[in-house]
Amino acid sequence: MKFRALAAAFALALCGALAVAVPASAHPALTVTAAPTTVVAGTATTITVAGTSNGNYTGARIDVFSTGGPGALTSFTTFGSCGGGVTCTEVGSLYRMALPALTNGQAFSYTLTLTVDAATAATTFTPKAQFYTSGGSTTGAATGPVITVTQPLPDVQATKIGVTYNALTQQIVFQWNLRNIGTATATGRTVTKTISPSGFLASGAGVGCTGGPDTETCPGPNLAVGASINPTFGRTVSLLALGNYTATFTFNTPNDPNPANDTITFNCSVLTGLIVSCT
Repeated sequence: MKFRALAAAFALALCGALAVAVPASAHPALTVTAAPTTVVAGTATTITVAGTSNGNYTGARIDVFSTGGPGALTSFTTFGSCGGGVTCTEVGSLYRMALPALTNGQAFSYTLTLTVDAATAATTFTPKAQFYTSGGSTTGAATGPVITVTQPLPDVQATKIGVTYNALTQQIVFQWNLRNIGTATATGRTVTKTISPSGFLASGAGVGCTGGPDTETCPGPNLAVGASINPTFGRTVSLLALGNYTATFTFNTPNDPNPANDTITFNCSVLTGLIVSCT
């Protein structure tokens, strides 16, 4: 009886030791997140893979790949960096995280920063992560959020600065600020002036412009991303002008996705040729 009791105790202790060393289930459950989830081609996003170890692991790895998009994840992204203590390498169609040793109950979080190639067309893709033991055992992949890739676009924002008027020469000068808050250089730009009602201005189109006193379109310079300029627009007020007028300037940029910030309007009042004010 004593021998059986000792054998039973030994077996119980052995089972307990194995329970500590061997994962209670097949593999740790993973969660996959990304930030940002809307990425301009040519910029980066960071994929985070997190979970809690359900056993002791050495030599384990996590493979990160994707579905959707123009092809395999490595075909349209470039590796930037890894974080959390992992070593990352590109392996064929995926990025591989070589994990440090994990102990039972240990929480982990690893990051993979990738730059979407600048030539990538607008698309969406979904990152996935799959845990492998050192022996190659694995279960299904965890799925992350859909990441949207957009093309770089200009966005020229127009803001009024003010108006000056010279009563001796009857020259009125409008000034505004233009800032490219988009993600691409603004090219092929124009500005269109519209006067209402007719009769406020006497001068016709300026150099390089088309139209006349009431409606006129002029070319504008290219504007790099983040660049800001304060152009002026000078014309002659008509001797017969009297009353209230609006001068609207619309800034047209090809592929600008935000027309809401492309127009400014000055409200002008003419009492005589000597008294002209605008706000």
